Amino acid sequence: AIRRIGENFDTQGADGGAKEGPMYGNYAATAIADMLWTLDSAGIEHDLFDHNYLRPLPRYCVTLLDPGSGQQPCFGDGGPGQGFGHMNLILALRGDPDAAWYCREIGMFDKPEPRTFVAMDPARIRPVEPDYNPSGCFVDIGYGILRDGFDPDAAFMAFKSGPPTRGIGHNHFDHNSFVISYAGSWIASDPGYRDYFHPARRKFTVSTLGHNTIILDMDEEYLADHTVGDLGHEQVKLTGGRISEFFAGEAHDYLCGDAAAAYNSDEVTVLERFDRQVVFVKPNVFFVRDTLAAPEEHAFTSLLHASRNNVLRLMDGAAQATSASCLMQVHPFSPDGISMSVATYPEAERYGAYLAATTARVRETTILTALIPRPHSELIINGGFEDGMLGWTPRTAKGQLPNHVIDTEVAHSGNASGRIDANGYYYTRPFYLPPGTRITVRWWGKATGEGAHGYIYHSAEGASVGRVELPGPTTDEWTQFEVTDTVPAGAQQTRVALQMFGEGGCWYDDVEVEADLEQPDAPPATVTPLGDGATGVVVEVDGLTHIMVCGEAGTLRTIEAAGHTIVIDAEIAVVTLGDGAPRGFVLRGETLTLDGDPVAVTDGEWRVTTEQ
Repeated sequence: AIRRIGENFDTQGADGGAKEGPMYGNYAATAIADMLWTLDSAGIEHDLFDHNYLRPLPRYCVTLLDPGSGQQPCFGDGGPGQGFGHMNLILALRGDPDAAWYCREIGMFDKPEPRTFVAMDPARIRPVEPDYNPSGCFVDIGYGILRDGFDPDAAFMAFKSGPPTRGIGHNHFDHNSFVISYAGSWIASDPGYRDYFHPARRKFTVSTLGHNTIILDMDEEYLADHTVGDLGHEQVKLTGGRISEFFAGEAHDYLCGDAAAAYNSDEVTVLERFDRQVVFVKPNVFFVRDTLAAPEEHAFTSLLHASRNNVLRLMDGAAQATSASCLMQVHPFSPDGISMSVATYPEAERYGAYLAATTARVRETTILTALIPRPHSELIINGGFEDGMLGWTPRTAKGQLPNHVIDTEVAHSGNASGRIDANGYYYTRPFYLPPGTRITVRWWGKATGEGAHGYIYHSAEGASVGRVELPGPTTDEWTQFEVTDTVPAGAQQTRVALQMFGEGGCWYDDVEVEADLEQPDAPPATVTPLGDGATGVVVEVDGLTHIMVCGEAGTLRTIEAAGHTIVIDAEIAVVTLGDGAPRGFVLRGETLTLDGDPVAVTDGEWRVTTEQ
């Protein structure tokens, strides 16, 4: 049995990580952790703890843990969640501080299960926050993580390109795809576990169409065909992608994924080049640059997916993804023009909408996209239910989800309301206000039965610290209600629940929450392309100006941007102004000046190179 476990370890990532991803990797690791615990308890000698899979496992888990959501991302079959807790507990018992810290961060010590309780030994389990930069890459499994240290208020990107050579079960055709988390939401998402039986949903979950990467010639014929791995349009290999470069720095992270080979069969070359370069300007700006080349002309489409709980809108030549807790501005540019559309895939609408940013038909092109996650300034969003259930959590217990209906025929204002038939509730997302803050809740309601009411809930660490019951409508005429409350001492979050438990039904609309506390202003970023989008882009946000410039490495050139003169000889350069001295990032270049003065380049570490 020990030998067989060693063989399992041999099949994992050569430079760390689980080959089948966090979800399936966790399934195996949890069972193996019990075996290791048993072996140690019985005093049976083995060398499994010295294996090159277990030794870097805590760092792999620390790197993949998004501090904003408290989850690991997941590509392929699975979804974001917490994993590897039991294996890290075993490693923590052996004195690994990273493993102990990870266990603490995912809450294993707050509400321990019996196994955790029995294993606990404070003399051996000593959590210490790691002192290394947690941005990292695992080339053999194809994961790259761009993050701002352990800052929970920063954006987090998980990137997928690989495995390079080994086809793995439960993987999807998702090379050069990514997901982004911000403010606790996966604002750029992955469809998760595949659908094995429904043709349209299987195509959407497994094929390139359902992922944040590139499609060729996404026309009606392609969309109507439910083939997975459609040669000439999408990726046809589970292998062929690779993270070819990775840099982890104090102010910038960078990676490059090479995925052209995944689109080609052994007989047909569809793509000659698909390099996706990402520069993360910490804490919350991503520049994504796609360089594409093919033997024939194609219309290249860059996809960005929102989850089923999010909304995608086109806005003045750009797009915006909105979740319950944040939004993300999406600004794509190309020298060959960009047309944008938002759609859901027929018969796979449950997975949410996607943005398609498409070039003209060309053989070679670049697409440069600025992604800027932003916080909401509103305490609640979608108070009128015009965006469906975005921002609302309905009751799912006892099969009651169907009782909750977005009614587009009955509304107090706008074109929708939230209806509850018989039993259920709509919860707002949690909002966070200091104790002593006075809040006012207003809403309109009407009912055709009895039992409509609501609550303002205040809680901390999952336990109630106070609540106020709200009145509910009793007639079939729209009536406005207003209640004022004060956030009690000890409260960490507040939610409003609008409920119906009785006979008949009720409708809610135009819900507002106001606080007598000045909320931080989060104006949208201003995004301006340099030239036609091939040269670069300027992002002005939160008092900072980020200038990204692209070109040919080794060629000295001068660019006028944001009222400044920049001289570079790099393939990519980024300059940030507005917070102390200018700082920069340079890829394959030696010169970076701003108005004649050299710009200090961010410190960091190159983790992989194209030669590896």
